[in-house]
Amino acid sequence: MNIRKVDKIILINNKDLFMDIIKNAYVLLPDDLNPSLADLENEVFNNISKFSDINIAVIEAYLCECQSKYTQGRYLLYGEIPISKDIPITEDLMIKAYSYKQLNYPERTQSEEVLMEVRKIVKNYKLNKKSGLYNEIWGVEKQDSFFSNLIKIIKRYSDFIIEKKYAPETGTEYLDAKERWYENNL
Repeated sequence: MNIRKVDKIILINNKDLFMDIIKNAYVLLPDDLNPSLADLENEVFNNISKFSDINIAVIEAYLCECQSKYTQGRYLLYGEIPISKDIPITEDLMIKAYSYKQLNYPERTQSEEVLMEVRKIVKNYKLNKKSGLYNEIWGVEKQDSFFSNLIKIIKRYSDFIIEKKYAPETGTEYLDAKERWYENNL
């Protein structure tokens, strides 16, 4: 299933589907190649055309968060788990962040109608922007968007890294296989 075709409401309300989407992002990625925020920063900004259809604001926001004097060089993955930008973002860490968010916001598992009504309120600015509820809804919406985009970025990173590893004549896996073939066939 392509994550771009999945509506955010479905992601919030269907835990099994969301877990499958996270797992799908990591399916080709060996454990030793799980990207850190620093890895994503490097690959995304050095290969921006490969990521042009994905909103990369999450990377910029997390990097800014790491720069703050209050975060001690860390960012909050999905607003829940503080990690350094050099720590790999594993599948288990993503699932843990999603699970923590569900525990901290159990009301988010309400029906689609409630979620749609909240979105209408925010969209129509019926709440005062200084109200705590408005800020809470905005913060949750932003974190949902960031997390969904981070999954898309990791999936694209995974595809991109595999392409690089197996690229003819230059990929490390290609060269290793070529060397093994010559050793076994000469």
